[in-house]
Amino acid sequence: MSEVLPMYERRCNTSAGSASIVGASRCLDDKNVNVPNLEACQSLPHLNIGSSAPNTKSDELNTGGSPPNTESDNALAISADTDVLRIHGNQSVGGSTQALVGADPFAEMCRWMKKREICRPDVLRATSAAIPLKCCGRILWQKDSEVFYNRSFVVRNIDEFWSHSWHGEAWQKIVTLMVLKNGPPAIAAGTCAAALAMFLSVAGILPPLLVTEIVDSTYSYSAWSLLAGILISSAVFILWRPGQTVFLDKVCIHQTDAKLKVDGITSIGGFLNNSSSMLVLWDSSYISRLWCIFELAAFLQNVKVTASSSSSVSKHPHDSTGAQDCLLVRPVTLGPFTLGVYLTTISHGAMHLIPRTTWLMRLCFQIVPVFCSIHVFRGYAHSVHTLGHELQDFSMKQTTCGCCAINHVHPETGTEIMCDRFVVEACIRSWFGQIAIFEDYVRSNFGVKLRQQLGMKCAFPYSWALCALSPVLWAEMDAISAVSRTGDSEHVTAQVLTGLVATYLGVFPFMVACVSRLANVLKNKRASYALDLLVSVGGAAVLMLLVSCVWILHNMLRQTFVNCVVAELLFSLISLMLTFRAWQPSWKNRPD
Repeated sequence: MSEVLPMYERRCNTSAGSASIVGASRCLDDKNVNVPNLEACQSLPHLNIGSSAPNTKSDELNTGGSPPNTESDNALAISADTDVLRIHGNQSVGGSTQALVGADPFAEMCRWMKKREICRPDVLRATSAAIPLKCCGRILWQKDSEVFYNRSFVVRNIDEFWSHSWHGEAWQKIVTLMVLKNGPPAIAAGTCAAALAMFLSVAGILPPLLVTEIVDSTYSYSAWSLLAGILISSAVFILWRPGQTVFLDKVCIHQTDAKLKVDGITSIGGFLNNSSSMLVLWDSSYISRLWCIFELAAFLQNVKVTASSSSSVSKHPHDSTGAQDCLLVRPVTLGPFTLGVYLTTISHGAMHLIPRTTWLMRLCFQIVPVFCSIHVFRGYAHSVHTLGHELQDFSMKQTTCGCCAINHVHPETGTEIMCDRFVVEACIRSWFGQIAIFEDYVRSNFGVKLRQQLGMKCAFPYSWALCALSPVLWAEMDAISAVSRTGDSEHVTAQVLTGLVATYLGVFPFMVACVSRLANVLKNKRASYALDLLVSVGGAAVLMLLVSCVWILHNMLRQTFVNCVVAELLFSLISLMLTFRAWQPSWKNRPD
């Protein structure tokens, strides 16, 4: 999430003995600071700026030292704010100490943000998920100050809130979002195109391209299904426009208009409160960014309040079991990794295009994808393992924001600015009681859930494997169409069992599960990159040995049974049983 730089800037007036707010800014790249004026902050409802004393009927802060109004709806919030302002209630200017008198806009802003409400109905805005993904995610990787506010629109609720760190790799986030939003329709369209090409090839409309050997027989082979699947899926992947309404700060919060910017900043909790779900794009910088943690805490508070109001069963006050269905955590490496698996499986389809006499080339087409898969899986397993240690040591003191990066000094005016940390911690303190309680919750309860979602078994489920392995399905469709031209129903049935059931649903997902488990064992990085590559080579050798055992079993069944259908049926059953056993922990441990 982008940072707030600065949330508030205070300038003491030595003659009047009061502090004035010069503005708030939401800076996306931590470089350009656009500071709105005082009038921008006055646009907030019930924000009494410049008054001589707070309104005792509201949940204002009493900076004069008198106790807060016990009848206020936000007594805990007042207490939290008072703690903050006791630290910053006096400022030294020119060697003299100046007291802050009257209603403090900082306290007012804290009070409003704790409510997690929208300051005005027209502030609740969203955009179509297609807008951030347009032109290969130009909005996400563009660093200039171009305004995209006109691409958002007023809504009553938001389908999904996108939470991410602007300090992560933009291209990884873009690819991951495209995989999540455009991947399923692309695979569906590619499979339909491949099936159509198979029927046209069987009908003789599409001619065969070459003669090749499939299993133990020679057939006229074509790759129309594979080609159609790749072309159509690629086109849909790039051109698909998902209609889901999403919140993206750079689009839904104005970046130049002072009043609209302040309204958007103070309504972040309201955006979350009106979102049906939250997508966290996790990278190594996410847990260290202050405003990312604020978004996470606000959403968990919304889930907690919703669960407690809709259930009469007594639960732990900070139990987020209900968050499983509405909070989705996905690593930014998911997209590039999925595309890598997708591209490597295309080599399986190319195997039929290579003559069996060129055994060295065929061997390379088998070994290289296995090695790449092992190496990439190891990198992901290591990152998840590192995340576990980061969560165990999580502390709000270790989080940073843009104002901390510039040492709380305005880069243009040189004026001291207040740290955003006080705003965020005041909100978290009012929601969870104490900062320590929230930190313990992140390290224990929520930390376990995060590791589950980022782990191999949940981040890469069986359904994900089938989508990533779709080129295998399309290549097997070409093999089925080649056998179908012979008119031998027995061999056609055997090829359907071999290609669709045993290979696509059984053997390849089984190999993916083995790769993930082997990579988890070999996840630790070695001292040098060359040694690390050797470890991946060793893992690939182990996996190739396992692959060889599977296909040796297949050949033994083919030689044992005269009827090829019986042999392929037995092989299909064995491969499905192996796959079920390999993926069973994932299904069993999946949260209800």
